[in-house]
Amino acid sequence: MSSPSPSIASTVHSPEEILAHPRFPAARAAFVEAVLALHEGDQFRSRLLVEAMRQVTFNLIVSLHLRHDVADRTTWATPQRLKDEIRTFGLASPRRTDALVARLVQLGYVDIRPSEHDGRVRIPIPTAKMMSLDREWLV
Repeated sequence: MSSPSPSIASTVHSPEEILAHPRFPAARAAFVEAVLALHEGDQFRSRLLVEAMRQVTFNLIVSLHLRHDVADRTTWATPQRLKDEIRTFGLASPRRTDALVARLVQLGYVDIRPSEHDGRVRIPIPTAKMMSLDREWLV
């Protein structure tokens, strides 16, 4: 019988420990090269790198969608919830957030649909195109 997996807590390291690791510079360089290669030649993906707010918004739409509970209204990925989440990062105004979401809709990365439980509420939903890009980025 195999031994149980070690606790994830035993693998957590402080930022200082990570930065001091002798292979950190090589790992950082490999990560930067991989991210640049992923975005190379694609204008929209390249522009995501230029402004942190765009990447944070993109990631928030995906994560809010994945963790919502249809029965719990407080978890719905409403435009207001998205704005509230972005506000915690201090990256953009509500108007700028609306403009970016509209652009993501225009480019086919997001659909805006009425909530299944309250048709007055509109929910940004990641499209297959957005989810595919998110999976590529994670790889």
